[in-house]
Amino acid sequence: MNFLKKLLNIYLMVLIPLVFISCSVDGTNGNDGAIGKNGSNAMVVAVDEVKGDNCTNGGKFLKLGNDINSDGVLQDDEITSTQYVCNGADGASGAVGEKGDSGDAGASGTDGVKGDSGTSGTNGVNGTDGQDGAKGDTGASGSNGQNGTNALVKVTNEPLSSNCEYGGQHIETGLDINSNSVLDSSEVQSDSYICNTTPLYKNKTQVQASIDMRKSSNFINIVTTGDNNYQVVSASNEDCNVSTLENCNDLEVSNIDIDNPAQINKAKRNIWLKNDYQTSKAYNTNTKMFDQRNGHQVVEFKNKLYLIGGYTSSGFTNDIYSSSDGVNWIQESADGVAPFSKRDYHQVVKFNNKLYLIGGNTSSGYTNDIYSSSDGVTWTLESADGVAPFSKRYRHQVVEFNNKLYLIGGYTSSGRTNDIYSSSDGVTWTLESA
Repeated sequence: MNFLKKLLNIYLMVLIPLVFISCSVDGTNGNDGAIGKNGSNAMVVAVDEVKGDNCTNGGKFLKLGNDINSDGVLQDDEITSTQYVCNGADGASGAVGEKGDSGDAGASGTDGVKGDSGTSGTNGVNGTDGQDGAKGDTGASGSNGQNGTNALVKVTNEPLSSNCEYGGQHIETGLDINSNSVLDSSEVQSDSYICNTTPLYKNKTQVQASIDMRKSSNFINIVTTGDNNYQVVSASNEDCNVSTLENCNDLEVSNIDIDNPAQINKAKRNIWLKNDYQTSKAYNTNTKMFDQRNGHQVVEFKNKLYLIGGYTSSGFTNDIYSSSDGVNWIQESADGVAPFSKRDYHQVVKFNNKLYLIGGNTSSGYTNDIYSSSDGVTWTLESADGVAPFSKRYRHQVVEFNNKLYLIGGYTSSGRTNDIYSSSDGVTWTLESA
């Protein structure tokens, strides 16, 4: 704007004198004035203006001034004014024109790189089997094979030796090559030994012995006959932990050797011998073999066997023995102690977690009394002699079947009988068959 104003001023300065001159009378020409300085060129420089605060849509930034030093460049100190000439806002998009004709198809591109093979599909379902072909002719029989050789095992006793310190069994195996059913020494292919374990004490069931026990009235003297040192452990309960000496009632421990025997109170009942290598089974001081007899009863009850009554060389008996292994027996009740009379050919049966003793033959004759026990030692009278509905008898049988007891047959005062009685409680009986 300043530049235009300057042009306007120059124009007026030239025009006004001309007006005055045109209206006056021509005078004489004056002297020529001095030569004026050359005027400077006006310059305008336009640069792009990016979109921003000065021009929302961009435009031009104008620099105006005079090239005072005539170098053709508008220097910063020659700029007299600036201004922006901004672009207008974008107009609205025009309507989409009609689609032009399709161009010719381009040339095909080169093939791409071959991809990886896909995973194999699942196998198809097998087809149904074809029908079996006709059976072929039977082939000729092959020649008989040679007879096999029998294997033989030979077992012999092995005495005390370097093979078995305490004896044992010598086992030899091989093939009976000469078929004489004898394992000859030339046929032995392997041999081995099964040796007895170290014996620690002597009783009726052990032959190899290093300990000898002698019973006195109140004490048991234990004497070792070997060179080894032992400990004698005694307790009143069978489940004593001999290894750790725990859970042992009335515990006593003694050291013995060949020169120093031990004396154990007989009332202790259970005795073990031990060394650094092993511990013996318990020896029960009440161990006693029952007298020879017949007409007695043996029944399994609560993991033990109980032997009750019978007839010995001394006559009828009612003594009671028990065993946890069937070999070693303990007297639970001496002859004459149990409440039932001495008898033989009676019956003892396990039923409803009790033992029932029924009938038998006594010194007074046949009986039909009934006793029961929950421990095999203490007995209770359930039905006195003569009360039960079945007649007095012996040599009868009583069995448990389908949650009942059945009493069948026997020998009565009238002779043999085949009657049958049943009971659901062991005490009350019903005639099933006369």
